[in-house]
Amino acid sequence: ALKRYQHTQKNQEMRLRSSIELSTHLLELYRGIRPALIRNFFESGYRGIIIEAFGTGGIPNLPKYRSLIPQIRTWGYKRLIGITSKTFTGQTTDDYEVNTGAFKAGAISLYDMLPLTALSKANWLFGQRPRASLETIKNLMWHPFELEITEDRVPEKSRLTAEEAEELLGG
Repeated sequence: ALKRYQHTQKNQEMRLRSSIELSTHLLELYRGIRPALIRNFFESGYRGIIIEAFGTGGIPNLPKYRSLIPQIRTWGYKRLIGITSKTFTGQTTDDYEVNTGAFKAGAISLYDMLPLTALSKANWLFGQRPRASLETIKNLMWHPFELEITEDRVPEKSRLTAEEAEELLGG
C-alpha cells in the first residue's frame, strides 16, 4: 500500500511505501565489547548495524582494547554499518584516528542522526527496497526525509535531491 507523504521543508510530495524490514541492529559500544558480536549479527541474517559510538564516533581500534576494525573491514562493504554518537548534540566526524579507521574499513558516518532514528530509518529503507544495493541504502541514509539528519553536515558529493531520493526509492 502506498501512502502520501508531504515533505515539510520543500513542500514536495513523495510516494512512500509503509513496509519495514526488521533487519538492522543497534549496537551500543561499551568497554570490553567483543568484536565477534558484529560477525554474529551479520551471520544470523542482519543486513545492517548501527553502532552507537563514543564521542564523535570513536570506535575501538587497538588490538589490546578489542579492536572492531577487522570485523568492520570484513563486513563494511557487504552490509550497512552506520556510526552514530552517544552524545545527544554530537555528530560522528572523520576528525580523529578512532573514527577514520572505521570509515576506511567500510562503515559510514551518520553525522548528527540520533541512534534510534538511524535504526528506524535503516529498517524502513530495507523494507522499501529489499533488493537495493548497499550503495543505494547508504545514499538514502544520508538523505534528510524529515530533518532526521542535517543536510549541511553531509558532504555535498553525497547529497541527493528529493527527486533522486524518490527515484532510488522506486517512485
